Amino acid sequence: MAWAWLVIRVVLKRSFRSGRQFFKVAVACSPGARMRACAALTARSREPVSPARRVACSRARWVSAFAVLLIVSPFVVWPFAAAGLTSRGVILVCAFVGGPVGLLLLSELGQELRLIACSMSAVTARTLTGERTVDLRRLTRVRLRVSFGYGRAYRTLVVRDVHGVSLGLTSERSRRAVKRAVERVPAHAYEAKESGSSETRPSVSAAARASLGLEPHPSLIRHTLVGFLLLTVGTTLYLSTVLRLAAGY
Repeated sequence: MAWAWLVIRVVLKRSFRSGRQFFKVAVACSPGARMRACAALTARSREPVSPARRVACSRARWVSAFAVLLIVSPFVVWPFAAAGLTSRGVILVCAFVGGPVGLLLLSELGQELRLIACSMSAVTARTLTGERTVDLRRLTRVRLRVSFGYGRAYRTLVVRDVHGVSLGLTSERSRRAVKRAVERVPAHAYEAKESGSSETRPSVSAAARASLGLEPHPSLIRHTLVGFLLLTVGTTLYLSTVLRLAAGY
């Protein structure tokens, strides 16, 4: 059920994003601009998908589903333990082994392991599920993801393009390429959304801009503190719930 829920969520999310973009164009544009925008959206949806990209996406979905299953495995095992079919200690084993492994897989799934190619127009890197290429000329979202380990914070720049390809960048060379891509977006790109043009400015979070050196560092510090707080609270709630289940409450 976990993989089915994940696939449904991805499909609904992409459909909602396309529908929201179409609604903005329909409300704000003239009839001629609406026709051009509809043609652009239709052409984008009909862009051919390469076999390598299709295989990488399929691998990413299966690995994501497996990681989610590992995280929720204590709750899957709990009914069997309550019925006496297995020991309650299995719940703890699933929590303390499957939980960390699942979280690690989710955080490392789309992250850059080795940079293959980097240019002004695209970044190609190898991930756990294969090679991914992000079109820097058509970015839609740039976010900063923070993780913690060995007494320090690790920051990953997560970028997504119009093709739906997401990639977590960690090398300085790829981050500089993203910074140049964000800086060279024309100033009139904000008005492009209302004029029906396909040239739109990517949504860049304040923490990502601070990480790229485009904004002051207080945004980066605030993002790190919030990330640490959410991780601490989430881990505490997860472990307390699992311990209560294992104790039979």
